[in-house]
Amino acid sequence: MYLETSRHYDFQQPGHETQGLPRSPLAYDPTLDFSYYHALSEGKLNIGKDDLDAYIKRQLVTNLSERFDMPLSVTNYKIRDGQIYGENTDLPFTEMIKRGIDHRQKYGNPLDFSREEAELTGFLKVQAVLTDPKTPLGTVMISVSPRGQEGSSYQHNFVDGMEVKEDETGSRFIESTRYGSSLTLSEFSDRLNQLGEMNAYDGANDAYFLSHPLRVNGISKQQVRSLFANEDGKVTDDEFDFILQQSAPVWEHYRKTMADLDLENALLSFNAGLNIADEALKTYRGGKGTGLRSGNLNEIIDVYGRIPVRQVMVGCGSSSGFDIPNGPVNALRQNSPFSVSEFGKLTDRYGERSFDCPHCGWKNSRPENQLVEKCSHCGGSVRC
Repeated sequence: MYLETSRHYDFQQPGHETQGLPRSPLAYDPTLDFSYYHALSEGKLNIGKDDLDAYIKRQLVTNLSERFDMPLSVTNYKIRDGQIYGENTDLPFTEMIKRGIDHRQKYGNPLDFSREEAELTGFLKVQAVLTDPKTPLGTVMISVSPRGQEGSSYQHNFVDGMEVKEDETGSRFIESTRYGSSLTLSEFSDRLNQLGEMNAYDGANDAYFLSHPLRVNGISKQQVRSLFANEDGKVTDDEFDFILQQSAPVWEHYRKTMADLDLENALLSFNAGLNIADEALKTYRGGKGTGLRSGNLNEIIDVYGRIPVRQVMVGCGSSSGFDIPNGPVNALRQNSPFSVSEFGKLTDRYGERSFDCPHCGWKNSRPENQLVEKCSHCGGSVRC
């Protein structure tokens, strides 16, 4: 959803003449946050403010994780009867992928159909290895998910390192760590060829990588990170905690100004948050930096928000800031899915979970595996 605003901002990288277009796609799109809060203010969002606030906070932390080359996520998967299950679900993960593929075949981007089928093929290979009780503990499967071709819905660039482990009860599970990466297709090929059969990945496209995960033994997660993650300035957990602590007040200000639909001050806060995060890292490492200066928060944001933001290439584009104000608003990268399995959540045993009310046209979203009788907006009957 694109919304016109009363002020205009130039989302190009400072110092580059690109005729109003970003030099490279940006990793975070504040205009989407604005559109969500705008829809919430008009009663057109099917979640409450607390849920939206929590979602925005998670997105901001993910953005910083990519900027500072931290793991994007760590997920534990259950093993049951030779199948892999996600947390808090009784649905095998392969079924979630299949539902996502079915949904995309109806409503998705044809450019991605082969890629999405390849994701299922690759995950079945991972499942066959890591759920086998004969597979040694510590075995790792590496799955590379490159950015899709031009026009693709998939714009993240990342690597999953999936390791079979054992808990204190002796039950096996899979720990999957996701790392953002700025590597190109050829660079991914070089890294995998170092670990596996020489030249096996030469000339591979995104679908080939997804359908051919690599089994490795005797490799740690830190080695996976070193091989595939972004090269610029590895950050420790303690350093990242300090970054979050120092920049937290500014990100909270960003969220509040977005909720107030004050886009200009929100973008100023966004710039300030990135700059203060960079300064916090310098301070922690004993270099020249000031972290979060003491004083009035609005004054701090005004100072840091107008400093050019260091540009960093991350897994889904460029992490940088905005020139304020100058030029037209440009469409940025839309929030991109990591996996076709995310679309599997849009359907359940009854079919599509979202539907339009036949009386008022309101788009309803029902709970998973539950039917509803009335429209959440007008109260009209929606029973079939």
